[in-house]
Amino acid sequence: MEQLNLMGQGRWQHGGEGIKGAVKDATERQFSTKSRRGAVGAGLVFSLAMSSRTSLRSVFSSWSALLALLSLGALGGALSGCSSPTAYVIEGDTMVYTLTNLHPDERRGLAYSLNYQQDGLIPVCTQVNIDSVNQQELRFTVSGTGRQYRYMFTRHLRDAIDMHMSRYFGPNCPDLTALSEADRVGIQQGQVFQGMSKQGVILAIGYPPEHQTPSLEADQWSYWRNSHSRFQVYFVGGLVSGIQQ
Repeated sequence: MEQLNLMGQGRWQHGGEGIKGAVKDATERQFSTKSRRGAVGAGLVFSLAMSSRTSLRSVFSSWSALLALLSLGALGGALSGCSSPTAYVIEGDTMVYTLTNLHPDERRGLAYSLNYQQDGLIPVCTQVNIDSVNQQELRFTVSGTGRQYRYMFTRHLRDAIDMHMSRYFGPNCPDLTALSEADRVGIQQGQVFQGMSKQGVILAIGYPPEHQTPSLEADQWSYWRNSHSRFQVYFVGGLVSGIQQ
């Protein structure tokens, strides 16, 4: 198991082998109402007070890229309440793979950390390049098409940004060989069907937003199609038993 280390914030563990470990790991480190994203923000203030360049680094999943925090303005501007988002400079290999299907708004090229189930489908194991990251969004380009997307971090995000993104982007594709036929069909279509496993659901439509589903061991997961439309996925014995629109 790999460790993500944020200076001054302790250690958060993540199952680097993909979704199989992540389902278990995420339940062990249950999300709290005390936002880890906010904790990182507090760390940034401390770092910027020390230097206008970076003193906070974090490993972005198991691939070797480092996100080095750089202030967009001078130290004085940062401490005086500059509203510009802090940029993350990516060092190392930025070519990675999607670890689940992504469902962006295809026309606008937008996806959200709240994991809205929109009309687009970027399949799991799609090779993408991470173009840029700041506190508000991540931009990535699909290698095969050259299309760029913006992944927006919403106010509901509970994890630190690097921890959240390590669930969706990594150096290797998840192993799909042991999945059931129901899981394979759901992943291929980007939908949830009865009989799918929790692992299959995550691969097919991503993780349920943690502010409404704090534990993946729960038998009811909440998702949103958009800000006005919500649906529930129910499990019995770890398998999908029903979907309520």
